[in-house]
Order: sequence, then structure tokens, then C-alpha cells
Amino acid sequence: MLRPPDTVAEANEVTDGQVERRVKEGKGQRLPLPLCISGQHKSVFHDLFCSIANSPLQSLTFLYPSLYLSVGDLVCLGDCVRRSKHLTRLKLPNLKSIESYMPILLAVGGSKAIQTLRIDSNTVFRM
Repeated sequence: MLRPPDTVAEANEVTDGQVERRVKEGKGQRLPLPLCISGQHKSVFHDLFCSIANSPLQSLTFLYPSLYLSVGDLVCLGDCVRRSKHLTRLKLPNLKSIESYMPILLAVGGSKAIQTLRIDSNTVFRM
């Protein structure tokens, strides 16, 4: 029988086999990593985000991204964040829904570089 870990250290020791078992037993859900498929994503931001992933850029800030980034753009940005070796800080405020943040949150989990993520939103994170 599976039980939640008692400590943070114990939580970090969960193996892939245990994750697979939890998924099969319905105790977890795997979400796909954000992957930008260039043939399906035709946007001005696609080339920019692909360039960022391979650049030495360390910090990226967006102002009012919900006005100009589509869901496809956010998936592409997530792919950029996940692949980038140098991007350590990302600020992405005021998106309209939690679904908009999901590609970024999933990407941060797979990123080796990101140290700071700022995602404030009066719409999504209201207390």
C-alpha cells in the first residue's frame, strides 16, 4: 500500500517505478511536457522562443502577456524554458487562467536552469 512520504528527503527518493505504479493505480497523473511543433505553430513568437532556448539569455520578463501570447505561444515558451541552459529567471504575470500557466509550470519541472519563476495573477491566484 502506498503512503505519502513523511519528509521532504523521503519525497525526493521516489523512483520512476513508484511513479509508474501510482499512475497505474490512479493515484497520479502524468502530464505531457510542453513541446512546440513548428509545423503546427505559426507565430511571430515561435522563432523568438526557439532562439532564446539556444542563447545565453538569463532573464526574461513579459508585460501583459495575456494580451499577445496564445496558448500555442505559451506551449512554445514552455518548450524554450525546458530546453534553455541559461535562462534562470522568468516573470510571466497576469495570465487569465491556470491552464495558461500549465505549459510553463510543467516546463519548469524539467528545466535544469530556472531558479526564479514569478507568476502573479489577480485572476488566477485570488485569495
